[in-house]
Amino acid sequence: MNSNPALSRWRIALQSMIHYKRINLAVALGVAAATAVLTGALIVGESMRGSLRALTLDRLGDIDLIVTTPGFFSESLSVESPSGPTTGGMTRVPIIFFPNSSAEVVASNRRASSVNVIGCRREFWELYAAPGFSKELERHEIVINQTLANDLGITQNSVERGEARITVGIPDQKLLPADSSLGEKEDLVHRIVDFSVIAIIPSAGPGRFDLHPSQLPPRNAFVSLDRLQDELTPSVLKHKPDQTQVNIILLSVPQDVTADHIRAQLSPDVEDMGLRVKHIQQEFPAGEEASVIIYDYFSISSDRLVIDNPVADSIRKVFPEAADVLVYMVNEMALVEGGTTTIPFSIAAAIDFNDKFQPISAITGVDAKPLQMNEIALTEWAANDLNAEVGDTLSIVFFEPEASDSEQVERSEQFIVADILKVAAPETPFDIRRGQVFAKPT
Repeated sequence: MNSNPALSRWRIALQSMIHYKRINLAVALGVAAATAVLTGALIVGESMRGSLRALTLDRLGDIDLIVTTPGFFSESLSVESPSGPTTGGMTRVPIIFFPNSSAEVVASNRRASSVNVIGCRREFWELYAAPGFSKELERHEIVINQTLANDLGITQNSVERGEARITVGIPDQKLLPADSSLGEKEDLVHRIVDFSVIAIIPSAGPGRFDLHPSQLPPRNAFVSLDRLQDELTPSVLKHKPDQTQVNIILLSVPQDVTADHIRAQLSPDVEDMGLRVKHIQQEFPAGEEASVIIYDYFSISSDRLVIDNPVADSIRKVFPEAADVLVYMVNEMALVEGGTTTIPFSIAAAIDFNDKFQPISAITGVDAKPLQMNEIALTEWAANDLNAEVGDTLSIVFFEPEASDSEQVERSEQFIVADILKVAAPETPFDIRRGQVFAKPT
């Protein structure tokens, strides 16, 4: 009898493996197959990540950061001196980028959709080690990548003969988006005609530039930034203080440049944020040298439908006494019962009555009380036109600002007339040839 317990255990284990050799072999083969599958998946995944990383670095070149807003901002944020766009080791390249555009060959009527139209200058090509193109584009010139050239049937021979001419269509820039019920539904494309293709670049490097990662090469068309700005001047840029606007800044920064440095260099003005600041003042001429100020305030409005919450929060920090106002045009106002008159196309303003905005009640002669959720206050003019009194039920009809199918949906709401607000009546009828003159309020 063996007195060594360890040797007995090894002998029992060995005999067990031999006895169940078929089952053990099947388990070993299964483990080997699972290990091979997992190892292959890891290798393929790492290879795919490496390929996607290479594609991303290829399409971005030396671009490290992108500065953009929903609208357009001044090009002065990106070009600070006449010497060039590079200051303090940071390269800033302003561009206008329009995705979802189109291109059409003038001669053959061949079209391509989902085209990226990029308005740029010469410094854009310098962001890439092998740009394939480097000159400043003239106003009538356009450069396309190979992917777009294939879709349009444009060859290098036709480019060299000067026969490749295309028209591009960019989304027409509206203050309100077309999918909004208040947005325009017609003339949604702005066409820029008769560009001459001067080069076809490979679909790599700048030819692959895009803001949305994809394994498929994009269809890119490059035009003069100045030409694109001039095309946008009659529409979206007409309310800007200057027309040298862009919607993207491409940044190439050294590793030691901090985010605070970049933020300090790119301090936008209110116009760059799509805001308008107006000083609104009305004086009553009390005498030759003295006058009585009827109202004097600053109005901050947005060129979009509303001011975004982050921007509104920043405004409140700078102007703690600012009053939030939502102004909207209603289609019709009328009394629910007893009224025979309606007021079409009037203005409704949502604003809280408090120390920031305190109108005077024409009923009590003192400060108007704050309104409840179902209450409305009318000016004397509106109340007189409607023959409305406190306690009447008023119906207002308006278009919903947003609708799921982008169609105009008319909606009505009812409010209780809680107060009638006193206004300064005109001393004489309004004349468009002169300014409004108000009587002194009593």
